[in-house]
Amino acid sequence: MFSRVVVESSSAKAKPSSRALARRSDANAPALKSAKRIEKALATYSIVAWRYAERYPLGLLWLTYQSRQNPNLPCDTILEQYEWQSLYCHFQGFPLSLEPPSIKQAVIWIAQLGGFLARRHDGFPGVKTLWRGLQRLHDIASTWKLLHFSSSQNLETYG
Repeated sequence: MFSRVVVESSSAKAKPSSRALARRSDANAPALKSAKRIEKALATYSIVAWRYAERYPLGLLWLTYQSRQNPNLPCDTILEQYEWQSLYCHFQGFPLSLEPPSIKQAVIWIAQLGGFLARRHDGFPGVKTLWRGLQRLHDIASTWKLLHFSSSQNLETYG
């Protein structure tokens, strides 16, 4: 049954989410021979999807899709202000730009945090590197937010 789903979903007209599942399933085909293993794999995949469901309601695949379909939109449509500012400063340093970078640039930077090398012919980053990068971005952005909140509070108190 599972191999039938993989074959049907790997067609050219399949949705991006089913193509990603098909690629991931093909890579793990030897490991997914029993029902128990399939159940464990689906549990793992659902944890990955659930992890960012609150922040990105349509998921990591949606984030990847947006970077490919609307690459020139500003990234403040997908990231909070403190997230894109911390991301910008992590890669570009100071002074901070007043304009947010494009979605494409932000997704590439997030993927680089997750291990993407961003060489000329590497193409777009995958869901796995975005997941890893978003975990790191969360830590960086939390620190950024903490430092900016405490410094603005100190300026108001002692200013």
